[in-house]
Amino acid sequence: MSAQFMKEWVSYEFSRTYTGNDCIKAVESVYSNRFPDGNPGQIVLRTDNGPQYVSEIFKTTVKHLGIRSEYIQKHTPEDNRDIESFHNSLKTANIWITDIKIFENAKSPIEYVFKDYNTIRPHSSISFLPPDEFERRWNESDEFRNDLKLSDRKYHCSICRLIMDLDTNVAIII
Repeated sequence: MSAQFMKEWVSYEFSRTYTGNDCIKAVESVYSNRFPDGNPGQIVLRTDNGPQYVSEIFKTTVKHLGIRSEYIQKHTPEDNRDIESFHNSLKTANIWITDIKIFENAKSPIEYVFKDYNTIRPHSSISFLPPDEFERRWNESDEFRNDLKLSDRKYHCSICRLIMDLDTNVAIII
C-alpha cells in the first residue's frame, strides 16, 4: 500500500500468490498501523476488479472492518497510475536487473527498494524530500503545511490506496 500524498509505501505482502487473503493482510496491516483505535470515520476501499478484490473473503473482511468497497472502471490502469508507475519502476530498476532465480531471494532486494523509496529517494511531488521526511515535516510544522498550500489535497495510500483527508479525518482506501 502506498501513501500517495506523502508518497510513502506503508504496506505490502511478499507472497507467491495474489489472493484475497494476501490483500486482506496488506489492508489489515495499514488499518492496524494507521488506525490503532479503530475506524476513524468513512473509509472507502477503491480497487480494480481483480479476482482477489471481488472474492467473498475479501469483501466480507472489508465490510467487517467498516470499509465501503468501490471499484475503478475496467480497463483503466490510469486510475491506478501511481501504483502502476511504482510497480514498473520496481521491476525495471530492481527486479529485472537482478539475477534472482529463487523466489525467497527476492525478499531482501524488495525490502531494500521499499526502505530506499521511503527514506532516501527524493520525490519531486513532495518538495524533493523522501516520504519519511516529508511526513515528519507535515506532521510537525503548521508553517510547512501552510507553505505547501495543500489544504485541498488528500492523504492516500495504495495496494489499495488509503486516502485520508487530513482536515476531516475521513479516510478512503483505494
